[in-house]
Amino acid sequence: MIDCKHIPAEMKVARRWVLWRYVVKAKGDKPSKLPYYANGKERGKGGELDDEKDLAQLATLDDALAVLKNPPGKPFEGIGFALGSDGTGNSWQGIDLDHIREKGLTELAGELPSYVEESPSGAGVHAIGYGKGFAALGSNDTGIEAYSAKRYFTVTGKVVIGDSLCDLSEFVSLRLGHLHIGKTPTCFTQRHRGIEVTDTQDSQDTQDSQEREGETHRAIRKLREISVADLPDTCLPN
Repeated sequence: MIDCKHIPAEMKVARRWVLWRYVVKAKGDKPSKLPYYANGKERGKGGELDDEKDLAQLATLDDALAVLKNPPGKPFEGIGFALGSDGTGNSWQGIDLDHIREKGLTELAGELPSYVEESPSGAGVHAIGYGKGFAALGSNDTGIEAYSAKRYFTVTGKVVIGDSLCDLSEFVSLRLGHLHIGKTPTCFTQRHRGIEVTDTQDSQDTQDSQEREGETHRAIRKLREISVADLPDTCLPN
């Protein structure tokens, strides 16, 4: 069962949903969470992620949930949300913190802005946001990853904090970038779960940051200009 009530409305109405199941690609490998379209085909197989053909096959939330309940073939483990550009100049973004306790990421997990939920294993958390694209932070030994293209995140509905979206790009660059390469970040503090630029940074950087933040807030408000009738009114029935 998936509890959808805390999933942000902007995600619920976006046609960016997939399904996923565990697949062992080779003997001895760790199971991978492979994404599938609602038609049962593996996402991106034989094509390119985020191209027109790929985006056309992404599902609505209601359709993904219906297939999860009644799969045409092998059962799926859950649903997921495709990150990447939506064609407006903004992108769906994600931060993945894995093995939080083992990697010493508990405090960092508490700083995550935007909508944050547990991973399927319960050992990590995902934050999903909306705003400017950024250079990916790929998988390494830190347990920190961040993407704004060519990825999907599993969605469990097990909310940790938040039910609304914000732009994750500055958090990724100012807070996570240094940690991802094993360095201590400088000139960064948290204020009301957002970004505060300190006086050690150039004032022009501050102004540019505020302008970008304003643009992103306007984009998110535009996403919210959707009638309630357009929102999916069902999750998995009891």
